Amino acid sequence: MTPGAERIRITRGQGGQVEATGPLDRLAASLLRRAGFLIFPTLSDRWVRLPFDMGGE
Repeated sequence: MTPGAERIRITRGQGGQVEATGPLDRLAASLLRRAGFLIFPTLSDRWVRLPFDMGGE
């Protein structure tokens, strides 16, 4: 990893949703998709999250 580079954070929100935030280059997007994350375009950037019906575990 490049020193000082911003990292991708994967967090669970209060509503139970799991989201990834941070810089999303081609490699990061590919790895997140492989892990089951969905990527949706938004007006300002992108929304990266796991499907809601995956359960809590």
